[in-house]
Amino acid sequence: MAKEYLDKLKNPLWQKKKAEILLRDNYTCRSCGSKEITLHAHHLLYLKDAEPWEYPDELLITYCEICHNTQHLIGTVLKEDLLELIKEKPLMIHLVAQACILTEKVPNFSEYLRDFLHGQMSTYFINKKNG
Repeated sequence: MAKEYLDKLKNPLWQKKKAEILLRDNYTCRSCGSKEITLHAHHLLYLKDAEPWEYPDELLITYCEICHNTQHLIGTVLKEDLLELIKEKPLMIHLVAQACILTEKVPNFSEYLRDFLHGQMSTYFINKKNG
């Protein structure tokens, strides 16, 4: 995440907006229901030229740290990684295409993938904290 954006998240206007979203969502992760893990206010999409605190409430959601990281992994990072993988190893396009087909044809495949990654990230954070 760019330093400029991280600095914006320290702005009192963002802190106020984040607090409003956490309160609206009863200080509960809207993905897994956790109240025990650090909570974040997540932007469901990014609006060009909008400051983080200028978003309408319906474009913000409370996620725990693990769900928030998983969501970003599935979103931007996974797409970028898949494109890079195809560029570096064109033979992988078949596997990537299969994943895309599964996403379209298998009900809730994206949710299964998210849940799998969530479990993997939970294990990673637990091991990192204890290790």
